Amino acid sequence: MDNMLYPSKSPLDMFKNFLATRKEDNVNRPLSFDKRESYLGIAAKLNQTEIVQFLIEKNASVLYRDNDDKTALDIARENRSLESMQILAQHGAELTDADIAMIEENSLSNISSKIDVDMPEENKTDLLLVAVHDSDLETIQQLLNEGVDPRGTGEKAMSPMSMALQRNNEEVLDLLRSTKS
Repeated sequence: MDNMLYPSKSPLDMFKNFLATRKEDNVNRPLSFDKRESYLGIAAKLNQTEIVQFLIEKNASVLYRDNDDKTALDIARENRSLESMQILAQHGAELTDADIAMIEENSLSNISSKIDVDMPEENKTDLLLVAVHDSDLETIQQLLNEGVDPRGTGEKAMSPMSMALQRNNEEVLDLLRSTKS
């Protein structure tokens, strides 16, 4: 079907449709036999967390290795797909100390301490963008209270409002829309 007619289809819905066209319902079957890339590895690479979770629920193996001897966790690590790494770890993949440090370093639980009243507005907008990405409602509210425009853009090309729309996160969208700008 033409995606122009159905623009609201999520990547997960599109993947489910793709999987339905396959003859086998084996989510561990490699997508390409020459490299033996798995669906899980590709989803982890792209940080498509809904698809990663869906595949695991369908019994995709977090231990599967491609021709390069890489697991989905290895691929997620290379691409800094932190959310996918966390999901894979919850299902048996073993994080290294370096993985844990990388995840903690990028965790938004510390972001509110990084907000400086005197920092340039674009930097605050970038922080808001990151908070929207991680659905960190407390930090979003703090930045909105400081007057950060959810429709503005910082160094990144996307506005926080656009990201919330793209991620289809109603709770974050409601919070951003409640702001008087």
